[in-house]
Amino acid sequence: MAFTVSVTVDRTIEVACDAATAFALVADVPKSVSHLPKIERLTDLGDGGYRLETQKIGIDKYFVQTVYASRYVNDPKKKTVTWTPILGEGNATVGGSWEVSGLPSGKTRLRLLNKGDMELPFPGLVKSLVTPFVKREYDSLIEQYLANLTRTLESGAAGKPAKKAAKR
Repeated sequence: MAFTVSVTVDRTIEVACDAATAFALVADVPKSVSHLPKIERLTDLGDGGYRLETQKIGIDKYFVQTVYASRYVNDPKKKTVTWTPILGEGNATVGGSWEVSGLPSGKTRLRLLNKGDMELPFPGLVKSLVTPFVKREYDSLIEQYLANLTRTLESGAAGKPAKKAAKR
């Protein structure tokens, strides 16, 4: 019997680059996703939709792998990127947003809001053991993602091409 683990992220970072550069990076889904650790595949579904598959984490038949699809929409005037779940794709639903704003100091603030629900195919008896592991792993991946984005934005490498998403 499966159970669901919910994770929520509300993180803000400040980076030493202009808002236009930061927005361009997070609005480019393949380029942004290339900064996420442990990604196995990103598939372009067309019309702003992408399916993301993480690497399997665990051993033998006991592993966690997140697969989900979301539709991304960016608003260059507001400097926001939002994503909503595409239902029926994978074992998770994920939605959220980026909010990008320039600061008087010349730095840029990026706020990441993300909410995900992942269905895990384990017996309910292990829920109390697996849930903290999944949440810790997710927090660690987000921290690495933000650190990778910061490094790219502050190094001036944000304009370099990203890996292409696989076409469906």
